[in-house]
Amino acid sequence: MALYPQDFAGGAVAADGSGWDVLGTYYPTNPRLLLDDDAQAMLTIWCACRTSGFGPGHLPAAGGAGDQSALMMDCLNLMNAAEARLRKARGEDE
Repeated sequence: MALYPQDFAGGAVAADGSGWDVLGTYYPTNPRLLLDDDAQAMLTIWCACRTSGFGPGHLPAAGGAGDQSALMMDCLNLMNAAEARLRKARGEDE
């Protein structure tokens, strides 16, 4: 099962020809290559907004959480939930 960023290094075809299994979904082609420029930009925003043990990260728009677009906050929450599922599958504490 592919669960770490390094699992997606390389090209379109897995070195062993097996494809990629991400939380039960099979990808014959490297799923990293499915990310378009918009998805890459959203990942950059999400990484900047992630919370740490020292408090919240930066929000994409000026102001507090109530000043952000509902769509952006929903997207960030979906990405947080996906990360939590990956951490659980890896046996890591959140």
